[in-house]
Amino acid sequence: MEDKFCYSIKEVAEEFNLTYPTLRFWETQFRQIKPIKNKRGVRYYNKETIEIIQTIVYLTRQKGYTLDGVKKYIAGSKLDTAEKKAYITQTLTELKQTLLNIKQGLNND
Repeated sequence: MEDKFCYSIKEVAEEFNLTYPTLRFWETQFRQIKPIKNKRGVRYYNKETIEIIQTIVYLTRQKGYTLDGVKKYIAGSKLDTAEKKAYITQTLTELKQTLLNIKQGLNND
């Protein structure tokens, strides 16, 4: 998706191959999905909301989660952004060290 402040329901539906009714239903199921509505009631989604939708699409289509499973997954991931970044950094550092050890082992053979 191009870099904009808000995206229409049409853009989001097309991006994730969803129907409008699906997106509207998910609004009722996930409190994190809160589109902005103009005077005519047209829905616009910000980047944070789109990330939630992307997570739901991934978990349901790729991982086979039910919507109840997605709700539990989202509720269980209460780490804030700083904690997530720290965890990812630590994991990548450990992976890098493992790869360096493997490389060193290959060079010694």
